[in-house]
Amino acid sequence: MDAFLHIEDGVHYLAIMIIHGITDTRCEPWQSTKFAARVQAASVSGKPVLLRIDYEAGHGAGSTIALDFLTPLINKLHSQLFNLQL
Repeated sequence: MDAFLHIEDGVHYLAIMIIHGITDTRCEPWQSTKFAARVQAASVSGKPVLLRIDYEAGHGAGSTIALDFLTPLINKLHSQLFNLQL
């Protein structure tokens, strides 16, 4: 079922980042933008809903954009979980 249909008004949604590969042959760009707008309108948490368009990526996690976001996140989580200073 479409994730858009599961968005409910008045929910405290967490911060969300949506990454859309513009060369994706399975999902049209309007689907990601519509989803982002709906979550922004429905959420009462005040947390950001971010949409990033990658003009070189398609469908899947094979692009280098994952490294842009996951590497700092993994480092932060690792340092917090193991009390390390990176």
